[in-house]
Amino acid sequence: MAERKMGQNSVTEMLEEDHKEVNALFGSYEGADGERRDRLVHEIIESLTKHTRVEEEILYPFIRAEVPEGEQIMDEAEREHQEAKEAMDRLRDLSPTDPAFDDAFQALRDGIQHHIEEEESEVFPKLVQAADDAALVELGSRLAQAKALSPRTPRPPS
Repeated sequence: MAERKMGQNSVTEMLEEDHKEVNALFGSYEGADGERRDRLVHEIIESLTKHTRVEEEILYPFIRAEVPEGEQIMDEAEREHQEAKEAMDRLRDLSPTDPAFDDAFQALRDGIQHHIEEEESEVFPKLVQAADDAALVELGSRLAQAKALSPRTPRPPS
């Protein structure tokens, strides 16, 4: 296996960092007031939107092509992404003062945490087994570049 240069992260390391960041944001939601919750939810949606977009554009086609059972694994992942997008749309339509807001947030958090668990415990190990270090670093580089070029979503006025 080729040795990695400093600063080069594999795709799984990058995505695990994203997972830690979004889980930290989810944790910050508890105890926050309405305005802070609104900002946090926008930040979570922004982060998840970029994350899912680059996964779907770059990582998922690779897994479909290179990982055994990749088609089935990615079909399920894409269903979970769709559920997350629908949950984010529900949150966008609600005010943080709406009684349904907390339930919509909880549904998003539960779905994302389930998706993260599956990725880290099932998908990533299969990806690492199917691809060499160079391919994982190349995927990580492509994801980082796509994420950096991804447009920011303006926060709706409160």
